[in-house]
Amino acid sequence: MADLTSTARIKRALGIPSSVTRHDEYISELADAVDHEVLGYTGQASLTRTTRTDKLDIQLSGTSEVMLPAFPIHAVSEVVSAGTTLTTGDYYFEPNTGAVRLIASGATFEQGKQTVEVSYTCGFADGSNQLKTLAMAATIIACARFNQTRHQGMFSEGMAGYRYMLDTKTGVPPQAVTILSQFVRVVAFGSTQ
Repeated sequence: MADLTSTARIKRALGIPSSVTRHDEYISELADAVDHEVLGYTGQASLTRTTRTDKLDIQLSGTSEVMLPAFPIHAVSEVVSAGTTLTTGDYYFEPNTGAVRLIASGATFEQGKQTVEVSYTCGFADGSNQLKTLAMAATIIACARFNQTRHQGMFSEGMAGYRYMLDTKTGVPPQAVTILSQFVRVVAFGSTQ
């Protein structure tokens, strides 16, 4: 089931009256697919608020920060490094990037596979402005997908002075790219600093 947009919202944006139902099944499928497309584009693991526990590899000795795979971070409940549970005074987190950094000068995580385990809450709260903004982007993408499907294989068509051209340069409409760009991670996952 779609979290960001809905059949009714997409139909409203397309100008299809609610009483016309012949495209509803396909539009519902688009709504579901667009959720996954938005997740993929933004690189986020989840959009709605959820709790996760991730085990992370430390590839380089001297590493004092880890990047969590899901963001934005709402709260970190526990950080375990090489079997030792850290206190909240040992680390801090950056909500928008998903970075967890050690505070003490010279403190590092132990190198190895899955040596760091972080339990945290990530994503956006229901009804938040961020989810509303993502819903707008999802609706724009779904409308574009609906229109592209109807004209599949055509680059342009025209009749009596009217001309219609499809954008073949990008998979995501430019309006949606503008909206989604603010939700893309600023620091690349897996980076070292």
